[in-house]
Amino acid sequence: MTAAGAETGTAGGNTGTARSGGPGRSTAAATGDVADGGLFRLFADHPARAVAIIGLVKNAGKTTVANAILAHVRSRFGLTSLGLDGERTDNLTGLAKPRIVPPEGTLVATTTGSLDRCRCRLEVVTELPFRTALGRVIVGRAAGGSAVEVSGPTTLAQVRATVDALIGLGAERVLVDGAINR
Repeated sequence: MTAAGAETGTAGGNTGTARSGGPGRSTAAATGDVADGGLFRLFADHPARAVAIIGLVKNAGKTTVANAILAHVRSRFGLTSLGLDGERTDNLTGLAKPRIVPPEGTLVATTTGSLDRCRCRLEVVTELPFRTALGRVIVGRAAGGSAVEVSGPTTLAQVRATVDALIGLGAERVLVDGAINR
């Protein structure tokens, strides 16, 4: 543990850094070649219940990383976003975006306004006590195999409450997708 509260380690030749974000929360970063699965091992071996995938700018690859983790790490996942992710086209640039395809059983926190844009059937499990410009935030269980649009809560306090709700509903690990400038 360093003075800044960070632990460093290696997985498959890759260096990882984990910083505590409170009980059960941390952030992790990996450097090096991830083709050998080092990023997935780092994620799978790290004890954090909630992991934020953060990029410095739009279209940095956060959703691509989230999809890779969902596909390669075996866990019961919860998924949310600080903002909007998994949409077909970028609202600012008009460019095509990668869709989020959660495995069957994944708990997805999104809004009522995004449900119509989800190709994946979501069984609504609960409604959370806050709303966004796109409607109320709900948690649904994904039928799997198809894309979802994740438009999560808009404040850090709401993201924390959403992560706690996802864990309380049975998620072993929660992924939070979001740009650092949101």
